[in-house]
Amino acid sequence: MPFDVVDGLAGALIALVGAHALGSPDSIELAGPMGTLLMSLSVTDRSGGLYWLDSARGDTMGFIGFAHGASGCALALAELGHAICDPTFLEAAERACQYERSWYDEVAGNWRDVRSIQERGAVENPILGPDVHRYDWCYGAPGIALSRTGLLLDSDRVSTEVADDAHIGFTKAKSAGESFPRLVHDVCVCHGAAGIAEILSFAPEDPAVSDHPRTARTLTHHALLSHHDDLTWPGGYGLMLGAAGVGMAALRRVDPTIVSPLLLLPHRYSQTKPGEHGIRVLPPRR
Repeated sequence: MPFDVVDGLAGALIALVGAHALGSPDSIELAGPMGTLLMSLSVTDRSGGLYWLDSARGDTMGFIGFAHGASGCALALAELGHAICDPTFLEAAERACQYERSWYDEVAGNWRDVRSIQERGAVENPILGPDVHRYDWCYGAPGIALSRTGLLLDSDRVSTEVADDAHIGFTKAKSAGESFPRLVHDVCVCHGAAGIAEILSFAPEDPAVSDHPRTARTLTHHALLSHHDDLTWPGGYGLMLGAAGVGMAALRRVDPTIVSPLLLLPHRYSQTKPGEHGIRVLPPRR
């Protein structure tokens, strides 16, 4: 059974929590058992961290990242834990973050891309071969930052490590945005400029880095201008991989209360008004 955000349980769980916030009476009753099932599919590493394997994909290693890895599961479980006030799911989310932290590269200041390690066949010795460090929503540091916002909602239990993860990820998103197209080459939401702009629009207010909104607007503008460039403009019309996602990002630069495809949780936008920045999260600790 697929576990991830794009194709599996974590994505369905996020949708159910979002539906509950919109007033659906039955969704939360379905979400609890689904969260338990998602936890039951996890694997525990030697340090107690949680990761997931996709048998259909032939996984031999637990992927990290939002779309197909532990980050998306962490967000889904954290949001469920908040919705039903169950610390079991919050603890599982923290353990998923703990697993991802084991892939953090101190020298590069970014997470190693587990998918590329698996694909190059270095399973027995994953330190061999050149590392890849991603700067996108689907597998990279920006998506990891977004996933941590679920745990950041609870100021009483948020750990310094989770807050640091968020800070690092949002910083990498800013670097990718300011250097476009050096670190990301596409403009789609999934793995391109529109997705980076979206994630920057979610970054908590940080007095030390006050220009996230400007970077998001500039990057979205660059994405729109690339419509004539076949190398960067999406070939399709879809939301995540196509032109529709770029258009959605542009609309959200005008009205941030529009729910983003990267965070389908309407209650997280409740305190944001047109012209304001960010969503309901706490700033990362220093």
